[in-house]
Amino acid sequence: MRNSRGRRRHRRHRSHPTYQSHVTHGNCPIYRRYPTDQSCPPKLESFVDFYLVIDFEATTKSKYRDYHLPEIIEFPALLIDASTLEVFSEFHSYVRPTINRTLSKFCKRLTGISQASRQCFND
Repeated sequence: MRNSRGRRRHRRHRSHPTYQSHVTHGNCPIYRRYPTDQSCPPKLESFVDFYLVIDFEATTKSKYRDYHLPEIIEFPALLIDASTLEVFSEFHSYVRPTINRTLSKFCKRLTGISQASRQCFND
């Protein structure tokens, strides 16, 4: 009869010392082909010099209301050096919405955009 702990041969495999050492030391068995002093595969050469990370904030009314057309209101971006993974440059700008010019209370609370930052909207 089979139980919920797996088949007999799988139970034997899980109790094997090699498997136990991988589990207890945090080394995944996929890394067996690499030298034992490494816990990760060697770092791959990057084909790019920089990564651009962007995070848009958009208008919203409420999560329970009818659908409305969202508009981008905040545009932050980070330029990250691919070799060091450190921030190389930053950019941040607010964009004035054209359809719904006033932000809802829900949108202000969700995005954290205050009245002072709304004064800085770009057209």
